[in-house]
Amino acid sequence: MCLSCGECTGGTTGKDVNNLKDQCGVCGGNGEECVDCAGVVNGKKQLDVCGECLELDDPNFNTGRLSFLIQTLSVCRSTHMQTISNVEVNISNCS
Repeated sequence: MCLSCGECTGGTTGKDVNNLKDQCGVCGGNGEECVDCAGVVNGKKQLDVCGECLELDDPNFNTGRLSFLIQTLSVCRSTHMQTISNVEVNISNCS
């Protein structure tokens, strides 16, 4: 079997089938491509806006964040009215 690493492995080569692959299956990789913030290979945790390492479905994930979208915002300037569209507002309250 020849890997995308450019080296044949397994069979009668005397080399392990996963020779040159890291724990994530990346040829010549350093093992960081599939490790989550908790250091688990293929783990599901991510850093939220407060820097907490949690799973996306954890009820505490991004609880310190309020996010909303303003479709149209009109601002009265001294000389004219300015309209801004699709303004995303994010407020973080991390402790």
